[in-house]
Amino acid sequence: MVLWMATITISIVLLVVTAAMGLSMPTFTLVHFLIAGMVSSVMAILALREAREMAESGGSRGQVAAGLTRHMGLLWAWAALVTVITYGTGILSWSPWWQCFLSFMVFSGLCLFLSKVIAGDDAAGRPDEKMQRVCLGLSVVTLFIVVMVAGAIGFARLAGHQPAETGAWAADDVFVFGGLAMAVVASFLLKTAAATAPDSEAADAA
Repeated sequence: MVLWMATITISIVLLVVTAAMGLSMPTFTLVHFLIAGMVSSVMAILALREAREMAESGGSRGQVAAGLTRHMGLLWAWAALVTVITYGTGILSWSPWWQCFLSFMVFSGLCLFLSKVIAGDDAAGRPDEKMQRVCLGLSVVTLFIVVMVAGAIGFARLAGHQPAETGAWAADDVFVFGGLAMAVVASFLLKTAAATAPDSEAADAA
């Protein structure tokens, strides 16, 4: 968790600084792009590594699900903080920033709440299957939203379409790479659930 907090803090500072410098020096827009990509990759790797280590050490299905859901919440929080600092302070201008910020905060809060509930129930020896299903449903919805948004932005970039507002480029970087990291974590959560479901059902039957 300390590594996550350090990564989030340092990355936000770097992304905000490069966004501000990109106003006068276009080269820094590429630096911002690269930083967003590297940070998102590190976050996804940390989430998957922790989930694998927990599973290999005998962690329960609930523990793994709670951990991955928590990481999804941290990714949403990271995107929200980058957005509000970059646009809320006036460093760059982009009209819909506050709608995106609020959406990110809602998803972040929901993921962190589900993670806490699932972890608490599992620790108490009463795993709540309904909450885990809600968690998996949220992963599916997240995966769908992320793929659609990231795909639309990526296609527009490749096609050479320019956004209506010049400040949107920084948000696009965060959306695309943060979305890809989110998709990786959500996919791994679904894969883990599918792999452990038969074992869980067998244990219940026994």
